[in-house]
Amino acid sequence: MIPGKDKDGLSALVVGIILIAAVVSGVMAFVPLEPFSSEKDWSYQGTTLLESLDIATDADVCDVEVAFADLSEGWVEVSMSAEGRSGYMAGEPEINFTVTSILNGANLIVSVVLDMDTGPTVSYGESDIVVTIDRSLPTFLEIDVDVGDVVITVPANTSLTGAEVHTDVGGLHVHLDEGAKVLGDVDLRSDVGSVNVDCVNAMFADGVVVSAVTGTGSIYLDVEQSATPEGNLTFDCLASVGSVHLSLMIEGDVAAEITSQANVGDLETELVGFSGIDVHLESDNHPDVWNIDFLLEADVGSVNIEAEWRE
Repeated sequence: MIPGKDKDGLSALVVGIILIAAVVSGVMAFVPLEPFSSEKDWSYQGTTLLESLDIATDADVCDVEVAFADLSEGWVEVSMSAEGRSGYMAGEPEINFTVTSILNGANLIVSVVLDMDTGPTVSYGESDIVVTIDRSLPTFLEIDVDVGDVVITVPANTSLTGAEVHTDVGGLHVHLDEGAKVLGDVDLRSDVGSVNVDCVNAMFADGVVVSAVTGTGSIYLDVEQSATPEGNLTFDCLASVGSVHLSLMIEGDVAAEITSQANVGDLETELVGFSGIDVHLESDNHPDVWNIDFLLEADVGSVNIEAEWRE
C-alpha cells in the first residue's frame, strides 16, 4: 500500500461528500418541494341599484373563469386560490391579491389584480380566479393573463356589453349560450395558445365584431344560428402560426358570407346550402334579413370550413 495514494483517495472522498452535500442542500433550499396555498374571497353587496359593470382582471400565473348567475346576495363575487411548491430556504412566494371597486353613479367599476412571485424557486399548480356576476347586470370584461387559460360563459338573459381578453400563454374559451346578448365588440387574443368560441342562438347588437387572434395556436369557431340574431355581425379571425376551424349551421332568413385565406396551408371545405369558390363562399339565401360575415385567415396553417344552411 502506498501512503500518498491513500491520502489522495481520502481527500477525493471528502471532496465528493462535500459536493454531494452541497448539491442536496441546494436542492432542498431552492428546488420547489415545499407545498404552499393561499385563498381569498371578495364580494360587492352595495345597496345601490346598479345598471352596469366594468370589471378588469390582471393576473400573473393562474386560470381565470367568468360566469353569470342569479346571486342571492350582492352583485359580484370574486374568489382566488393559489397552490404550488417552493424551495425551503426561499420560503412561500409573495402572492398579492387585491380587489378594488368604484361606484360611478349606477355603474360599478371593479379591478382585480393578482401579482405573484415567479422564478426557479417556485412552481404553481392549481391556481385560479373565479368571477361570478349577477345575471341582471350588463357587463364589460377586460382580462389580461400572463400564463393561464381564460373561460367565459355567458348564459341566457345575460348582457355582455363588450370584452377585451388577452393571455400571453394560455387558451381562451368563450361560450355564448342560447339567449345571451352581446351588445359590443369582443376582442380575443392569445400570443401562445388556442382561441375557442362556441355560439348557439345568441343575440347581437347590429354591427358587433367578434375578433380572434393567435400568435402560435389555432382558432375554433362553432356557430349555430337557427334563431334571429337581432343584428348583423362579423367574426374576424387570424392565426399567425396555426389553423382556423369553422363549424357553421344556419337556418331560415339567417345568411352567411365566408371569406378565407390560407397563406401557407390548405383550404378545406364541406358544404351544404353554400356555393362559390373556396376563398369566397355564400349561403344560397345570401343576402337575407340577417347576415353574418366570416373573415378567416391563417398565415402558416390551414383553414377548415364545415358550413350548412337550411331553409
